[in-house]
Amino acid sequence: MRVFYPLTLLLFSLLFFLTACGSDNTASLTQSTFAASEKCITCHNVSRAVSKVTGAKITDEWARSAHGALHGASCIDCHGSGNGHPSNCGGCHGGSTTAGLEFHNPEKAAMCYKCHGLSHPEDVMLINAPQHFGNMTASISNVRGRASYVSSNYVGNCRKCHNPHDPSTAMRNGRQWARSGHGDTVGSPRTAYDFKTNGTYQPVNTTFDRNCVRCHTTTGYINFVSSGFAVQQPFAGPGYQVVQYPAASSDKTKEVTACNACHDDGKGNAYGFKLRSVPQVHIYYNYSGASTATNPGSRAVSLATGLPVKFNNNVVTYPNAGPSNMCISCHTGRGYGNMIKIAAGAPYFLNFSTGTSIGGSHAFPGAATLFQIIGYEYAGRDYPSAAPLHSQVGISNTNATGNLGPCITCHMNSTESHSFRPVAFSTEPTETDPSVGVIGSISSQTCVKCHTGTNAWTASTLQEKRTGFQAAITVLYATFYKKGVVVSRTATSWGIPTNYNWNRLYGSTSGPDTMGAYTNYNVLKSDWGAYAHNDRYVKRLIYDSIDWLNDGVLNNDVEAAINSLTVGKSPWNSSVNYSGASLLTVQQNAIRYLLGGPGGSRP
Repeated sequence: MRVFYPLTLLLFSLLFFLTACGSDNTASLTQSTFAASEKCITCHNVSRAVSKVTGAKITDEWARSAHGALHGASCIDCHGSGNGHPSNCGGCHGGSTTAGLEFHNPEKAAMCYKCHGLSHPEDVMLINAPQHFGNMTASISNVRGRASYVSSNYVGNCRKCHNPHDPSTAMRNGRQWARSGHGDTVGSPRTAYDFKTNGTYQPVNTTFDRNCVRCHTTTGYINFVSSGFAVQQPFAGPGYQVVQYPAASSDKTKEVTACNACHDDGKGNAYGFKLRSVPQVHIYYNYSGASTATNPGSRAVSLATGLPVKFNNNVVTYPNAGPSNMCISCHTGRGYGNMIKIAAGAPYFLNFSTGTSIGGSHAFPGAATLFQIIGYEYAGRDYPSAAPLHSQVGISNTNATGNLGPCITCHMNSTESHSFRPVAFSTEPTETDPSVGVIGSISSQTCVKCHTGTNAWTASTLQEKRTGFQAAITVLYATFYKKGVVVSRTATSWGIPTNYNWNRLYGSTSGPDTMGAYTNYNVLKSDWGAYAHNDRYVKRLIYDSIDWLNDGVLNNDVEAAINSLTVGKSPWNSSVNYSGASLLTVQQNAIRYLLGGPGGSRP
């Protein structure tokens, strides 16, 4: 489930991004321009001039926009007074007049800035959506500045998000997007680093370098998916030198996931709001235990050679999900459980007595959970999904769900489509803590296609799953603490000890399974909607991880293991601790979720 962060600077009314010159802004635009534009409208209305991007009649688009309906901007205000018509049109136009750049490309001629931008503090767009503009001139050392909609690659490119003839109609979707994580300008996924520098020039099949650019910026994302998932290079805006992390870029702007990430007509146009075509996704999950600039000190060595373990060309191909391939590209995580088995086997023979950690994920790896790729699966245990249809939602019109793939079909089939959330919360989860709030309603209209009758999902039944899942992750975390896999680092923090020996608990061959349990904890903690994406698979991964950790044997003593815990801590909020009655509630919820209740069995 996609989560959406609080935008402390965002004023969500957003009325109309481009209403603004509007409301009869006669201080800057006079009625004479509208009178003069009547000739344009009259002729183009008769000729039925149609937008090559939207397929709609241009005069109709303008008329229903704030530019037209509220006398915000006329044809001449945007295109200039030159008509560029042939001289033989003089009967109507009074002869040909020279047309400047603004006639053919008003945004490149900066015509939008006649009314909008930092030079117009009274501009409605600037008042209601100040996040359009961000860190343009900050000092080079200030890398934590917020992102902006008009980052360097978007200056003079308003059409990457807005229909120039009708910027108003899509504003409802724009408001929703601005509230989502994709439009968040202040959250850590945009501001933790200058992500446009976090790229690599190395081949995608062999690199272990930073590749954050491919998902934390729109430009990097487009480069990645349009290159067949090969290009992960850093970039900078026009006129700026491209540098690679840890060098600091002189381009201080930061990108969000903008409209043109997902919308493209194949010709570089976004404002027709056609969906970008992305091929079937394949992701390389490579690993290196060698020392690098960002990872000093060799972490993972081979028992056979004593040299750092490295493996590359480790590609996973995801099922073709049609338009949802756009989403899968960035929701696959950066590691998965099977990487541990690869490292343990020939020819690598990883030494698990070192402080190695392999297979940890990244934020929101929902696609990897959905398609059963994410987890470490224990030998001798089966992992069939109880809900195989979730991966088939939106594929070949399964259960009348259409053909947009599971991600779009479940997350965008609501009146709040561009919030990307299938549920609404009574209290919003925070950027770092998914346990806050309660599901108040199910927004997605897709769930009822399959979940009907006794299998129906309601807000309360889904919240019960959510509570149980979070409790199960919490008791798994507490089991690691009980066994000493994680220890108290500070008064509030638990973590893995330095140079942890993964073989310590149960002998020289046990390391992979102990590390696998920790990987399952990490990857599922990162997928806040795992309980909905693939419920039974997720339950089995958690169940088996606790089962193994308890005594090094898969003997179904999970209920006893959970009941033996004496302390717990929230995996997402280190200030929340559990003991006594509060821990008992967590234990009961976890047992109900994993076993169906006391005395139950493996899910």
